[in-house]
Amino acid sequence: MESNKLDMGSRDAISCLPQEVLGEILSLLPTKLAASTSDLSKKWRYLFALVHNLDLDDYVMLQHPEGEEWRDEIKESFRNFVERTFALQCGSRIKKFSLSYLKCQRVADKIAACKDHREIRSKFGLVNDSTAEEEAEVLKENQWAFD
Repeated sequence: MESNKLDMGSRDAISCLPQEVLGEILSLLPTKLAASTSDLSKKWRYLFALVHNLDLDDYVMLQHPEGEEWRDEIKESFRNFVERTFALQCGSRIKKFSLSYLKCQRVADKIAACKDHREIRSKFGLVNDSTAEEEAEVLKENQWAFD
């Protein structure tokens, strides 16, 4: 038996722990590693939903040497992973969240370059589906943002 392996005979050393405890343990791991545990066994398949610390970072896809074709596939995989993660987290409390996504920064930079909400709407082709009354209410509620 390997020296770094827990000695529990033929029993699984950690799956017997309550799901809440396993969720706490997974929350201490990097998000990518925690998510990969869903492939360990059927019991572990949905434990990732109990993770309350999420650090989503697309940096790994930007560093791969195999070129742009590979990156596009990984970008799509990352987007799908983020969507699935939020779907799994539905109803769970998230204590810590961070997102590092290069395109988010690019979009934020484009928004920041706009002089007001009308220019943002124009630049991104957003359709204002609010009634005049609804828009007036929003402007009143958030007046500080429009001065």
